Amino acid sequence: MKLISIYYKEDSDMNEKEFVDKLKETPFSRGQYASIGVSEQFINRTIEGYNPKLKTSLHRDDTDDPLVRLVNNYDVTKTEIGMVCFESEVDESDDYYFVGKFEADFLCISKFSKEVVILAFDDPLTEMYKCAQNSSRFFEAIIVAAKFLEKAGLDQVLRDSQPTICSMAENCSEIAGGRKYLDFYKVLLGCES
Repeated sequence: MKLISIYYKEDSDMNEKEFVDKLKETPFSRGQYASIGVSEQFINRTIEGYNPKLKTSLHRDDTDDPLVRLVNNYDVTKTEIGMVCFESEVDESDDYYFVGKFEADFLCISKFSKEVVILAFDDPLTEMYKCAQNSSRFFEAIIVAAKFLEKAGLDQVLRDSQPTICSMAENCSEIAGGRKYLDFYKVLLGCES
């Protein structure tokens, strides 16, 4: 619980601007990355990915969904959080907004439940994982996951500690809205139990 209390504020309703601000706080310094022997190219790509810029032409739409507004108005195409990445623009079907990928599968928002879900690449009507109760909760949980993944990248002991990884997956699922989101965070963070 200690790790989570640093990053998460109870009953928050994070919007896309706040998410981008939190993303910018995520990467370590160039010196910290260099200390583990990664290339300058890796360092530049990582820092750039955590610093998305506003698009030159903002998309004015009627949606109140902050994740849709994030993809429409910020260039988050270089942002990667574990296996999560974002599209350059939102696509949609009758039932879902398609906002990114989870490896080859689709990161989506249900138009009906407002849940953030993963749809199978080979069967886009099948929900593989539920990620969060809504986009604000997804932002909160994915920021915690991103900070944890970055910290684990620099700390071999943390990276190898399955109890800590699994505990963090549980914490992220609670932030996301409850235990039904746990499987997604277990896969994202690498919890093997």
